[in-house]
Amino acid sequence: MWLDALRPGGRLLVPLTVTKDSEHGGGGLVLKVTRQPGGFTARFISEVGIFSCSGGRDPQLNQQLKNAFDSGESKAVQSLRRDMHDPTDTCWLHHETFCLSKLAVPA
Repeated sequence: MWLDALRPGGRLLVPLTVTKDSEHGGGGLVLKVTRQPGGFTARFISEVGIFSCSGGRDPQLNQQLKNAFDSGESKAVQSLRRDMHDPTDTCWLHHETFCLSKLAVPA
């Protein structure tokens, strides 16, 4: 996985977008992930628009991301978690394999 290949201080830019409907491209935000000794810091750095690839999205994850964007709390994201945990109010976007969290990376 790309995250595993990052050296300490290494950065990864990831465009996270959602479809607006089945015929038009989606909009979203670019997530900057940085590897730190205690984990991965994460923050959104800009808006982005990408034309959708038909059938290239998981409909359930697309809806989860759309709901997270609609919450208006994207600036609260501080970290990318890969540990297994139950969803809490500190999870901005929780998935079974990752979590964009409002918690800071431990020092």
